[in-house]
Amino acid sequence: MRLRDSLLFAVVAAAAAFVIAPNTTPIDRALPFVVLVLTVCCFTTETQRTQSLCALCASVVILPAILFPDEHTRLLAYGVVTAITFAVALVNAPDERHIVFAVCGVLLLRWIPLSNVVVWRELIVLVGALAVFAASRSVVLAIAVALFTPVFPARALMIPFVVALIFAFLPKIRIPEIATAALLVMWPWSGIIARAMPAFLRAERPPEASRPVCRDFARER
Repeated sequence: MRLRDSLLFAVVAAAAAFVIAPNTTPIDRALPFVVLVLTVCCFTTETQRTQSLCALCASVVILPAILFPDEHTRLLAYGVVTAITFAVALVNAPDERHIVFAVCGVLLLRWIPLSNVVVWRELIVLVGALAVFAASRSVVLAIAVALFTPVFPARALMIPFVVALIFAFLPKIRIPEIATAALLVMWPWSGIIARAMPAFLRAERPPEASRPVCRDFARER
């Protein structure tokens, strides 16, 4: 597909996502951005047939906004369609273009919602993920390391670079690129997990004595 047609498709699809998506959650509001990222992935593939197939999948990511009023079902549907689109495009893309998928994968997993992004810290994580990709030649490893790298404290930003250094001295590990689907299927919740990984894992249950305020109101009535 020609560049002009690709740009036209990206603009139309993003505009459709902006109009159709509800304003309920940050993920819904970021749907045009998601469509643009997936479109870049689609037109990084080699054959026109694959580009058309991936473009169709990128269009389908808009459908959950229409079909599923329930928030959790809608977000999960976004994740499933996005993961399938990304994985199909990656499998059919030449190796020299895989770096584009590494960048797009990190953007999907970490940069939504954009309002919560500390840009300079996230850019360091992105550079670290690209270092992992350069050392391992694996998109899966690059975006997996990016997903599990917290941005606080600042020393945690060194994790991708340490991992890249380790992989530089190890034999190349061949991981099927279709495995990216497993990483991306839950991307609507990945931004929260990635930016608050230590606290997320140490989250404690509320005290037994705590009760929702609504119960007290109900009792008074």
